[in-house]
Amino acid sequence: MTNGPESCDDGNDVDMDDCTNACALASCGDGKVQAGEQCDDANDDDSDACLSTCVSASCGDGFLYEGVELCDDGNSSETDECTSLCAAPSCEDGLLSGSESDVDCGGGACEGCGAGQACAGVERLRGWGVHRRGSARWRSHARR
Repeated sequence: MTNGPESCDDGNDVDMDDCTNACALASCGDGKVQAGEQCDDANDDDSDACLSTCVSASCGDGFLYEGVELCDDGNSSETDECTSLCAAPSCEDGLLSGSESDVDCGGGACEGCGAGQACAGVERLRGWGVHRRGSARWRSHARR
């Protein structure tokens, strides 16, 4: 039963259920983590650890996590200005990124590619692996 301006009143002292101790319906942005929320920092700042949608910030979410990410364009393209590592392409990132003709070599910005790797002007690589955050598996055999 609710009294006056209360939105709810569940009669308990549990602040993490559907009705807060302030007799307000629980919602994203109230500063309390409820079911379905990964975080809730009670602000609309999408550049910190918790997005305004109550989801934890992560690389690829399209929001720059200040002090953690160098960029975040929200896509998985390795050939634009921001890689899936939320950093600019580099010759040491373990990715076929930027203008490279193989993983971390060729393309003008990096040193030339070694034996068994693609060189500038060679067709696309056959079966290059998928980068997964924290690990990378690559095949560096040029198409025959």
